[in-house]
Amino acid sequence: MKSQIIEMKECLIRDREMIFNLGLPAFCFSFIFWVMPIADTFQFDSDEGQEMVKALLYSQGFALYGEIWSDQPPLFTFLLSHWLNVFDFLGDSIFAARLLVLCFSTLLLWSFSQILRLNLGMIPAIVGTILLIFSLNFMRLSVSIMIGLPSLSLAMLSIYLLFLFCEKNQYFYLTMLSGMAFALSLQLKMYTIFLFPLILFYWWERHKEKAPRKKYWRFLPAIIWCLSVLGTFAIAGFLLGALDLQNFFQFHLTNNVKDAFPNQNSFHDITIMYLQDLDYGLLAILGTRTIWKYRDTLAKFPLMWLILATGILLNHKPIWYHHYLLLSIPLTWLATYGIVVAMEELKKMGWFAAWKNRKLRDIFKLRYAAIALIFSGLVLPVKLSFLVLQNQQFFQESRDRQEVLQQLVQYRDSTHWIFTDIPMYAAHAGLNVPPEIATLSRKRIASQEISDDFLKSLFAKYSPEQCLIEKLPELEPPLDAYFGRDYNKISYKYKHYRAIHYIRNDL
Repeated sequence: MKSQIIEMKECLIRDREMIFNLGLPAFCFSFIFWVMPIADTFQFDSDEGQEMVKALLYSQGFALYGEIWSDQPPLFTFLLSHWLNVFDFLGDSIFAARLLVLCFSTLLLWSFSQILRLNLGMIPAIVGTILLIFSLNFMRLSVSIMIGLPSLSLAMLSIYLLFLFCEKNQYFYLTMLSGMAFALSLQLKMYTIFLFPLILFYWWERHKEKAPRKKYWRFLPAIIWCLSVLGTFAIAGFLLGALDLQNFFQFHLTNNVKDAFPNQNSFHDITIMYLQDLDYGLLAILGTRTIWKYRDTLAKFPLMWLILATGILLNHKPIWYHHYLLLSIPLTWLATYGIVVAMEELKKMGWFAAWKNRKLRDIFKLRYAAIALIFSGLVLPVKLSFLVLQNQQFFQESRDRQEVLQQLVQYRDSTHWIFTDIPMYAAHAGLNVPPEIATLSRKRIASQEISDDFLKSLFAKYSPEQCLIEKLPELEPPLDAYFGRDYNKISYKYKHYRAIHYIRNDL
């Protein structure tokens, strides 16, 4: 009888784990797919077009870094190009590309939930995952063809495998897999590199607790992890032709880029980001207060992550909304700790008992815990309402841009090249952008990668049949001689932007 009861309990545990491991990711994928207008939105961000154009040119045989200009690692371009070839039957390359990013987002949420489950349990893990989904712009980034979220998803997978190894204290292959995942994260986007010293610090602290007498044993897993990172990064870089790291660092860290955004205040931008998830911040305060009492380094990991990422962003320009992922993940992590602490406080001591004993400190803790939980619950539907409004704005902008897109498609058969600062037009229309301007941004202009002479030489080389300028009007003056002589001009003006369409006279 006892053996049957034990067997039933084991079956229940296995069933719960299966529901958690399969059901939660399926829910996250389905929910975001249902909420976000993946198929109907022209672009969620102008960076989407850059990633699409690079992948489409790469699939046609153009060489990345040789012909295609890029300031980012090659892995996402490689993956997206092959993904589009496999899912060509969908008939919509942009929809297929967004599904790829949604898969990465699901991986991130699964890894995040597993980390929370290791330390806090299954129910807090589910709550924390839902909080992350509703954090600022998370769902938008979950379907945007951009490299930041995929990079963080592999970094989170690496951290989960690392924590899992330390929890089990066996299975050395987990350290190798963790290192490989982190290396591939860097080959997607280098900005996760700040987690490298944080992970090494975790190794040091964790194995100092576990094996104080066997120093060689303490360092062995960390050495395996580092070798796995370096080896995988080098192999991937060699195979993809991207071992020169200068392109990834020098361009982004140059003073010319920072000087191009003199009006941007990083402290102001980061403060606004934190205020938009104020409910998480209030809960994180509860979690932080408790974490300081823990000796477990795992509990302190998100706090160190948040402090380090905040410090880095405060000294960085420009700050874009998608940088908030570097803050929202550890902030949500800490907020989940806060929820657990708040529930324990409310369960352990009632209002009446605290007031009767005149323990003002206990009354304050109870009141703060209650307010933080109630405020978080009230803000959740507000966030969903803002998301709906944002999606409506995407719908409106998409309808506006369809008029311009139809004009581009009208001349598609006679167009070999299109010059545009919004490459998503080219991706939708099925047109090629000159590979030198696959990435055309204000950063490149500020760093003098794109000069007047460069633009003139580009027109002399490609003589694009169509030109469309919307985001960067400063590109027009150097090309006025070409536009005035060889092109017809059509202007489009909408509520939030304008577009200038130039069509070559001989079309």
